[in-house]
Amino acid sequence: SSAASDVYKRQLKALPAQANSAARRVLGCLMTGVSHYREVIHRTALLVLCREVFGSPTLSLERKGDFFLLLHKKLLTILSEPRGEDLTFFSQAAMLNHLYRFLVQYEVQVGPFAFPPPKPAAFFPGTFDPFSVGHKQIVQEIRARGFEVYLAVDEFSWSKKTLPKLLRRRIVSISVADQWDTYLFPDDIPVNIAMPDDLSRLQSLFAGRELYLVAGSDVIANASAYKSHEPGTAADYNHIIFCRDGSADHAALSAAIRGKLLLLALPPFYETVSSTRIRASVDKNLSLIHISEP
Repeated sequence: SSAASDVYKRQLKALPAQANSAARRVLGCLMTGVSHYREVIHRTALLVLCREVFGSPTLSLERKGDFFLLLHKKLLTILSEPRGEDLTFFSQAAMLNHLYRFLVQYEVQVGPFAFPPPKPAAFFPGTFDPFSVGHKQIVQEIRARGFEVYLAVDEFSWSKKTLPKLLRRRIVSISVADQWDTYLFPDDIPVNIAMPDDLSRLQSLFAGRELYLVAGSDVIANASAYKSHEPGTAADYNHIIFCRDGSADHAALSAAIRGKLLLLALPPFYETVSSTRIRASVDKNLSLIHISEP
């Protein structure tokens, strides 16, 4: 019938989009494995990605090129994180050889990669102890507005009994491995937003791109970095500010920030997820099932 034919045509048109969505989910799972703290999982996931995907004789070069454009930067940042076993080093070298062969073949047979123009950068510093579903939702909200998100894990906090920094970085890395356009900021480039020189260096790293600092409304109200009126301080930079409970004074925030300002809010469920409450419950050996309830 005509109606059945129309349904079939709509489903046929939707197939490429569905295939792309499925491929992104599968690649996200592989990237989660590549970022895993267990060496054997890391090596196996990297083997599948480099040998079975980029070395596949059945996938077209164009299809593999699309995959590479999607994950190349994330793969680079994940492999830059320190690993402990010598076997992992040699395994990475062998697997990256498969990736190198694909890159050479693609550029010879297809041509240079058509990298998209860089997106505005959102610099998101925090203790992330632990990295919660609320943090992940913030990342997704920012990405949905066309940003690349860079997560900078703080060294320590005077007011919190934090886990070791490298452990927190691993937790963050696994948590966002399947989130495209989301990266760990390099550990060897410390940035203190209270120091104008650090902020100037951060801006120079994103030359030619808009840079936004990500913070909660409570940080703007209380942090010393926003008390100074001298030029070059944090208040001079563009900001993405999350208002947790809707009680933030928007007029006061607009007055405090001299750069561009983007105000965002989380859905009610995520607003109640607090790293502080998670830490307190873990310290007391309590269940985390109801941690999001007020």
